[in-house]
Amino acid sequence: MKKTLNVCGLLFLLSFLFVSCKKKVDFVDHDVLTGGWAEMPQQTYNRTMSFETDGKFSYKVLGVDGYAQTTLNGKYAIKGDSLIVNILERLSKDDSGKIVRVKTNDYLFEKATFSITGFELTINHITYPADAPVFTQSKFVRILAID
Repeated sequence: MKKTLNVCGLLFLLSFLFVSCKKKVDFVDHDVLTGGWAEMPQQTYNRTMSFETDGKFSYKVLGVDGYAQTTLNGKYAIKGDSLIVNILERLSKDDSGKIVRVKTNDYLFEKATFSITGFELTINHITYPADAPVFTQSKFVRILAID
């Protein structure tokens, strides 16, 4: 009887130690969107966007001179394949070339989902080109940084 209790106690202790041991957890400080992206194919005005590790977002429409004509800054969140981009400020150049900053609370990429294949980001979202909802697909290619 004493031997059986000792074996049961030992099994309980070993199972407790096994379950309570710390497991190594790998934390990732960024998500799959982190980094820079350029619209493809390029349009009349090049568009780029950047997702930062701290949830910040920036979208730039570049003029023919390569400088930003309009910049949208805000924050983003992802949940599964859903993407939410909240624009908090808009920077644009007026006719004199002066930068005008406007605070806003708009959303970019309405009801968006995304997927990444290799270096290509596809965002499916709703646009309103003629005040009627249209399902739109925007494609971007990852901008690789050279150090």
